Amino acid sequence: MIRKTAEQVFGAYDLIERRQWHTGENVAEYLPKGRKAPFRTLLQRACEQPTYEGAKGVLRRATRERSWQ
Repeated sequence: MIRKTAEQVFGAYDLIERRQWHTGENVAEYLPKGRKAPFRTLLQRACEQPTYEGAKGVLRRATRERSWQ
């Protein structure tokens, strides 16, 4: 019932948000404790971008700079 209501109100966005969160948590599980928070922050910044290109740019810069490590 809750899922059906969420889909009616939010459409596909609800499922996308949940999938992004779970994916990030699954990846973070493999990181050492001290790197989990910076990784989550990085992933959140990427997810907040309005376009795919913007998100990809955030992740590419972080990879070059290794700012999440």
